[in-house]
Formats: sequence, C-alpha cells, structure tokens
Amino acid sequence: MDMLTRVANKVAVLLPMVVLLGSCALIGANGGTPPSTSVPDEEPDQGEGEEPIHLGLSIHVEGFVGEDTIEQRFSVHRDMVLELATDAYEHGAVVTFELGPSFVAGVANFDDDVLAQLTSMGHSIAVHADAGGSGVPTLEEFTAELTEQREALAAVGYEVSHVSGICSRGPWVEAAIQAGFSSVSGGVEYCLTSLAPENMPAGYEWVYECSDPSTCHGEVSLEGDQQVEPWRTSDSSNWLLPDPAGGLVYIPGAQGVDFSCIVGRNVNPCSEADEDIATYLTALEEALAVYDGDGTAVFTVTWSFGDGVPDGYADDFFAATESYVSSGDAAWAGLDDVAALVP
Repeated sequence: MDMLTRVANKVAVLLPMVVLLGSCALIGANGGTPPSTSVPDEEPDQGEGEEPIHLGLSIHVEGFVGEDTIEQRFSVHRDMVLELATDAYEHGAVVTFELGPSFVAGVANFDDDVLAQLTSMGHSIAVHADAGGSGVPTLEEFTAELTEQREALAAVGYEVSHVSGICSRGPWVEAAIQAGFSSVSGGVEYCLTSLAPENMPAGYEWVYECSDPSTCHGEVSLEGDQQVEPWRTSDSSNWLLPDPAGGLVYIPGAQGVDFSCIVGRNVNPCSEADEDIATYLTALEEALAVYDGDGTAVFTVTWSFGDGVPDGYADDFFAATESYVSSGDAAWAGLDDVAALVP
C-alpha cells in the first residue's frame, strides 16, 4: 500500500471522531492513581532485526507570567499539564515535559507534587531553558545559567539530562555539556548562527542576520539519515557534523510538521485539528520511508504549552498514532531515553 493511501485510510478512520473544537477545558488535578491502559494480547508483527522509530512529543511548559509567586496561576497551568499527561497515558503515549524556570519555581514554592504525578505515568522531565538567545554569551555565563536551571529541578528531587531552548550565537553545545546535560532538542534555525561560515549549509547564510530565536524559529531542514537519526556533537561551530566522541546528543525535530491548529489556538472554535493530524501522519510516513530500520531513529514534534491545547485535540492526536505503535512501526519514548540509545 503506498504512503498516500495509508495516510488516507488512517485519516478516514479518525475524521468521524473530530469535531469543531471549542475553548480549552481545564481539569482539576488532585493526584490519585493514573487510569489503566490495556495491554495487547500479541506482540506487534515487526520485521526481524528492525527497530521501531521512536515517537517523541516535547511540551514546552512556559508562558504563565506570575506562576512562580501566584498559586492560582500555577494551579491553572499545572492542571493543563496534567490533563494532557493523562490523555497521553490513556493512549500509551510518552511525553517529554520540558519545564521553564517559572514553572519549576512554582513547584518548589508551592510544594506541589505535579512532577511525581507526571513521572508515575511514565512521562519524562527535562529543562526548557529559553536561554542564550540574546547577544553572544560567554561559555562561563551560559554554563552558569544552564547549571542553575538544572540544579533547580534537582532541588525538587529530579536529576535531568535533557534540555531544550538553548539555540544561541554563543557556545550552546559546550555550555550544555559543562552544565551536565547529555542531550538536546528543539533546534531551530537560530541554532545555525553558532556555525562557522565554512560550516554553514548552502542557502542558510541569511541566519546570521537573525536578531533572536523568535525571528528564526523554523525547523532546520536536514537531509538523509539526519532527518531521523540523532547524532553526537561537542562543537557549536560545527554541530551539524556528527562526532562519535561528542558529549551531547542532538535530537532532530520532525521535518515539515506545522501544528496550525495550536498556532491559531486563540481562534475559537478551532476547526483545523483534522488537517494538523493529517499533516503529522504524512510526515511520519515520510520519516518511516527514510528510516531503514537499523539504529536509533526518532520522529519528534514540539508544542509550546502556555495556553494549552484545544478541547479534544490531544485525544484525537494520540489516537491517530495507535495503529503505528500496534503494528510495530513506532514506539513512544521520552527524549532522554532516546538519547541513551545513541552509541
């Protein structure tokens, strides 16, 4: 069956479930035992020697001004996070929650158990630093900032190894390594500004004119195996070139995926969820076509989670991935766990 037919069939099954989505509905989070999930009776029928592509979803938990000091604001954000985490858990999905500093401060200041609830569902915890995007930080400055954020999570009981939000003109790779991180994701075009001119991919010279990450926030276009296979690096000036001895695993993002429904989430009702999911499935099929089944491969996307997601959207999204998981073509994983598989 060709790729377009497979996608059409999956979308045809999914579309009856999709309704016009209204404003975000928040759930109260009181802890408790996560809902149970069913276990398939049979192992997926997977080709001998072939590994599944790892599905990743990074959630940047950010954007709630005052949540570090105003408990009511923190509680609203926390409940959004837990609602999404529960939706994912019910579908057997794993989410990497990349926490901004204000959310971590809220966890500490209000002695909240949200992180314990997330990890009890099998989700991963990481840092979303949102650092290094202004000027050209020195290695010492950048390392200190990343170390502070990593230690803030350690202070509430979570030693983490994964970071995002560190694209910079400065030594972001070296700073991440020195701060104790072993993997990074969320690389956007602004990450290319750290490359030496001789290492800049043809056609990307314009990024040197970028003022900050928000103005050059598109996914870096990659070719061949690098579209799906993480690699090691130790050098910000040449980070696109794999270095087997590198101290930082770079996890590439999915190519060609734009969640327009979430980008336009202030438009109510949001009616583009079906198009978003179809776009995701098409890109996943393309990633599977690139991956030869050997080694470690990943297909990961990112949602910024300041305003949450439209009601029902996450449930439909996770449901759309289930046939790929049950067939053995894909398997959900936290990005820190994916990085640990890279030799």
